[in-house]
Amino acid sequence: MDLIRQGPLAAAGRFAWPNTMIFPKELRDAIPEHSARALALDSVDGTVRDGPYALAGLAGAIPPGSGPRTFLRLDVHETGKSQSVYPVWIDLDPATMRALGRFMIDLADRAEAG
Repeated sequence: MDLIRQGPLAAAGRFAWPNTMIFPKELRDAIPEHSARALALDSVDGTVRDGPYALAGLAGAIPPGSGPRTFLRLDVHETGKSQSVYPVWIDLDPATMRALGRFMIDLADRAEAG
């Protein structure tokens, strides 16, 4: 199963914006410098809108008519001392969101089949 791959910002094709994951800057303090940190998943939500997530440093880079986007919000919390909740956004074009959904269902089916 291949998810749709996209090239750089100027990619040719139907969608002219890359699929991205957006992490809040506050999450930086929840990750230790010398080891990994697991983040516990609290909730999942989503929405759609016309155009990608506005990213710092890429202002003005969003091409006009970028098309519809799907947004998956994963609320996670640190497994260490802090119980702060952080939103992690996944900004995908609709075709990639569909492919990801099919992939996740297939993966769950395989896990239950043993």
